[in-house]
Amino acid sequence: MALKCGIVAVLGDAAFRERLILVGLAPGQQPDGLAEARGFLSRGVATLQDVVQRTGARLEH
Repeated sequence: MALKCGIVAVLGDAAFRERLILVGLAPGQQPDGLAEARGFLSRGVATLQDVVQRTGARLEH
């Protein structure tokens, strides 16, 4: 619950919200519930997997 309160507080900061918008994120579109949050994260992972596969990016140690 503390994490959710912290996220709500950060998203309430106008400067932070503007930065999110500038990089293409929509801070007003928050997941509503655990199932929606899982779906959101799964779609994000799938997108990043596609980017990695298409570009051939590799992790360097």
